[in-house]
Amino acid sequence: MTQTVVVGGEVELPQTMLWTPGNDARDYVQLSGGFTRLANRSDTLVIHPDGSVQRGGQVRAGDRILVPPKAPGYTLQLIRDITQIFAQIGIAGAAVFR
Repeated sequence: MTQTVVVGGEVELPQTMLWTPGNDARDYVQLSGGFTRLANRSDTLVIHPDGSVQRGGQVRAGDRILVPPKAPGYTLQLIRDITQIFAQIGIAGAAVFR
């Protein structure tokens, strides 16, 4: 399993970083430069490698954190980001199980 965490969506510096035990979603958002002004701070999603999703909280190695926009006009961007994350999870799963 990968020892990284991917942070994307409405953060200042979307990036992949090393997983640190004990850090939660908000810690990783801060390490990514914080929320943008368009961020929906209360709906930060943690997407686990097994496909399960939780709102905020603890983060495990291999998780992806997605901060959605708060403006309804950005729904298409959110859908694109979520689709990209699930595609990356599928590619990673295919590579692991080959």
